[in-house]
Amino acid sequence: MKIILAHYKFYIQGGPETYLFKFMKLAEKHGNTVIPFSVNYVQNLESDYSTFFVRPEYYKKFGRFDSKHLSLITILKGSLNEFHNFEARRKLSRLIKGEKPDLLYVLIPGLLTPDIFKVAKNNSVPVILRLSDFRLLCGRNTLLRGYDICEKCIYGDYSNGIKFRCVHNSIPLSILRMLALRYHRNHKSYSFVDAVITPPKYTKDKFIESGYFPKEKMFVNPTFIDCSQTKTKREHKNYVLCLGRFSPEKGFIYVVEAMKYLQDIPVKVAITGDREDCDIKLANLIKRFNLEKKVEYLGFQNGKYLNKIISEAMCVACPAIWYENLPNAILEAYSFGKPVIASNLGSLSEIVEDKKTGLLFNPKDVEQIASCIRILYEDPVFCVALGQNARAKCEKEYSPDLHWSNFIEIYRRAMKNYD
Repeated sequence: MKIILAHYKFYIQGGPETYLFKFMKLAEKHGNTVIPFSVNYVQNLESDYSTFFVRPEYYKKFGRFDSKHLSLITILKGSLNEFHNFEARRKLSRLIKGEKPDLLYVLIPGLLTPDIFKVAKNNSVPVILRLSDFRLLCGRNTLLRGYDICEKCIYGDYSNGIKFRCVHNSIPLSILRMLALRYHRNHKSYSFVDAVITPPKYTKDKFIESGYFPKEKMFVNPTFIDCSQTKTKREHKNYVLCLGRFSPEKGFIYVVEAMKYLQDIPVKVAITGDREDCDIKLANLIKRFNLEKKVEYLGFQNGKYLNKIISEAMCVACPAIWYENLPNAILEAYSFGKPVIASNLGSLSEIVEDKKTGLLFNPKDVEQIASCIRILYEDPVFCVALGQNARAKCEKEYSPDLHWSNFIEIYRRAMKNYD
């Protein structure tokens, strides 16, 4: 099978990009050809197909929002690409005609726009879309306003996104984004998609509830991880690991604050980020409660050292305050046989089985978080048992082979529209 894999970035920045490159390797392992289609950012990895990549927006030339290049002119130039991208149409059409693919698999269209769905449809190429967040329902992508869940826009009234300046706290950008969301919803731009995949069931249910996609088009296929080469260890050091970037929706601040209730035990929180990236609110909290000795910044990590710090952790914390979409941090923890303490929110209570593969707490409840940490510290046998269950769940439910077999079954169902 020949697959065009479309995503608006071709370099690793977050979970979707990690999945992108893992999926490419998995598909090629099963004897398939994967052709990337993306935006031509300067930090992209090399690709034989980069001549087909589209030009980036001027104020996002490095793949991220850059306020220094933001002006009325750049907003107007970028506005068209919120709705249509004629370059993406032309280049994808050429790519399809030249390669004759069996499938267009789309992660996040971004600058490519939903135009690419219609191009594939016009060329009788099935389209599968994978949803990794809530960007079709929310201008901020997270269903979060401030530090609270917000679902005011999910049924199609995007005016609140303007009212609350949900896009970079900017009225012009919020207007542009909300108009684009309404335009694509009203014009059914995503109706050309044959099948929609969500990693957790919770995300699927939320999109069905919103009325954005019909139930019969939606499928669940969890993210995968290969833990066959990962060794688990019963021993651990006394730290709780927070994996990922500093970002308010990740909720790391609540694990840090929980340390004020754990001054009597030698447990720290270790964060894979730099002190300099720590936001002011977190920095002030650490100073206020004298938690400097209870927090360790590990900096950005990957490869062997990242594996080492996961394998030596007592547990991994996922204290998110938004509807996480099956975070890689949980699968990485499970693969090393580590229990996860997580917010009882959204898909996290679907992925983390309370008192079986980890412990759940109410979102933002620092006393409950502290209680979870104390339980694992004071009962190491229970901690190990949870980790063993986590590893077994990982092998059974999140293996690469299961992901691939699920994907092929979804592809076969999508193909029925072309029989």
